[in-house]
Amino acid sequence: MENQGNNCLLNLDPTLEEEDYDAVFIDEVPLLQQGIRLCLVGKIFSERDINKRSMSGMINGAWSHFCEPVVQEVPRTKNTFMFTFDNKEEMNRAWAGRPWSVSGNMLQLKLWDDSMKPQDINFDMVDF
Repeated sequence: MENQGNNCLLNLDPTLEEEDYDAVFIDEVPLLQQGIRLCLVGKIFSERDINKRSMSGMINGAWSHFCEPVVQEVPRTKNTFMFTFDNKEEMNRAWAGRPWSVSGNMLQLKLWDDSMKPQDINFDMVDF
């Protein structure tokens, strides 16, 4: 994944202490050192807990015809994930296709911006 220059993960979990950041990784590279801005945040509505590995498999199956985003769990949330794309075209295509059904569960996507905090993301309304 290329460096996008603007780190939207700095605000993923404002309760993390600096020493906790080394526990948050994508592909063994600290997230806070990656300049990521081509991101969508999504919540999958399921009664069961969905882990990162399951979500990666489901989303890569659903989106494999146009992209394979990096999937990361949003800390201290249930079934909420961040999807990082290689380019704007891939992100726009995922955004334009919403809402998504992934393995029979609804996946709601929200645009991410680096001023957002996880508690500010409201998944109560679905965009059609």
